[in-house]
Amino acid sequence: MFEIEAHYHDRKIYLSDGRVYPLGEILLRYFSMNFYDLGELFDVCERAKSELNISSLFCPADIGKCAQEIEFTYDSIMDIAKSLPPYDTKHFRHGLLRNLFAYYNDIFDEPFYEDSEFEVDDYNEHFVNAESTPVSHEEMYITEELHELRALSDYEFDSKKVFSNYENRKDAADFKTCIEQMTNEFSTFIEDIIRVKKIFMPFVDELCDHNSYPTTQKVIDTFQRYTSIVSSGSMCMGHTVIETKKVPYSVRPIVSHRWEPFCILSCSSASRKSLCLSSAATAVGGSS
Repeated sequence: MFEIEAHYHDRKIYLSDGRVYPLGEILLRYFSMNFYDLGELFDVCERAKSELNISSLFCPADIGKCAQEIEFTYDSIMDIAKSLPPYDTKHFRHGLLRNLFAYYNDIFDEPFYEDSEFEVDDYNEHFVNAESTPVSHEEMYITEELHELRALSDYEFDSKKVFSNYENRKDAADFKTCIEQMTNEFSTFIEDIIRVKKIFMPFVDELCDHNSYPTTQKVIDTFQRYTSIVSSGSMCMGHTVIETKKVPYSVRPIVSHRWEPFCILSCSSASRKSLCLSSAATAVGGSS
């Protein structure tokens, strides 16, 4: 949902949809935005991983009420994304959980009956043995007319009902896969925005501290201090220092990412911070 493809060349960022941004422009938009309650949004995203996990013995019976609060958070996160490039042209469909629950309605509403091979104490083992097929939660979206769907608060979870029904176990495994995808995507998105504001923004401020272009050595020293903090499950940054005859040092970053906005080093040349960003990006990134 939040994945994008971007390429950097000649101080410009090229997106797969044809848009082109000057180096640093997107990043400055993230720096200038005032995001409130990011920590609370992240906490809800992390809590969703356990509260919506129907394979867990601790999955709440009133799973629908939990999902309702989580969906409100997800809708808020999509509104945040919609206000920022490169997502400002993307159409986000709200009500993801309501659609997913409606698609797998049978695992919540199937009448209870006993399976002669099923032992209640081992329902989690039966669940694990039901392999999920490659599915995506976006493929399970039914309609944007959310009033046509059942309210999330009406859903309740009964593990005996779900896992004693052989046919439901497969659907339950697919549902769990979709929930894992969704919860990870939203959690990663918010976590990366927090990282931009609390880690990468101070990094740039330090580079621009003396109202001038940072030297290559300063970029290297500052970059070295921040790489250990920036590294995460969704992004890894590293560097190699190479000696040359003309330039004592050069840095080549190794970046692996899904969407991180601070990998899209862009900016306009209208401000001191923009100039420092451009210089830093050139020193750190070179061209490709």
